[in-house]
Amino acid sequence: MVAGNINVEPATIPFQSYTGNATSAVGRTPARPWGLTNTKITYDPPANAPTDLKKLDNETDTPALRSCIYQAEPARKLPQIAKVPYVALTGEASPHITYDQCVVNYLRQAGVKVDWIKLGEIGIHGNGHFSFLEKNNLQIAEVVEKWTKRNKGT
Repeated sequence: MVAGNINVEPATIPFQSYTGNATSAVGRTPARPWGLTNTKITYDPPANAPTDLKKLDNETDTPALRSCIYQAEPARKLPQIAKVPYVALTGEASPHITYDQCVVNYLRQAGVKVDWIKLGEIGIHGNGHFSFLEKNNLQIAEVVEKWTKRNKGT
């Protein structure tokens, strides 16, 4: 039995890869033509080619809040991914805090039950990208364990 899809700072940004940061110019390059992957995944209604996925860029791209590309409405669903709950955890001092909303909102748009735990908002402060290596990693593991128990059997 799978309790859920647990992502400590998701690595995927729908349809793109980012370049730049607070000290350089921002931008992006095309990537992941199937939204979350380079290979075909199951959408409903079916998509036979990446060009079947109609895209919408809805935000301004800045170093503090990166823009996202979503599906144009009506969005296709991701029925296989939606079979289990999904959680993303993001550290407040991580660059992911500027763009994890892209994968979270993409999945929600595609019918996936998603929880997004921003560690700073629950009192766990200072974590960067590799939270599993930091001194408070057991505190973060406890958050994941509680989420898993809460979502058991959903």
